[in-house]
Amino acid sequence: MSKFDGFTRDVENVNRRWQNRGCSVGAMLAALDAEDRAEVQSALDRRELTSVAIYNALLPRVGSACPSSYTINRHRNQSCTCEVETK
Repeated sequence: MSKFDGFTRDVENVNRRWQNRGCSVGAMLAALDAEDRAEVQSALDRRELTSVAIYNALLPRVGSACPSSYTINRHRNQSCTCEVETK
């Protein structure tokens, strides 16, 4: 028996859980009122603003609901689960 027996199945299970979890940026945006959501979306759409800068501005406003800068970047690059759900 190899250490890698069932490896692909395990990866598929982890991937399925990740995809079903949802994008924390999308969840945060959905929780905001329309005016606040538009303001945050405006910042997300401005490519000259870094994901780290957006994270640092969001953190004091949304606290523990703040997605990481890495997650913000994935969302901006359309490689998050928001995009998986629409495909």
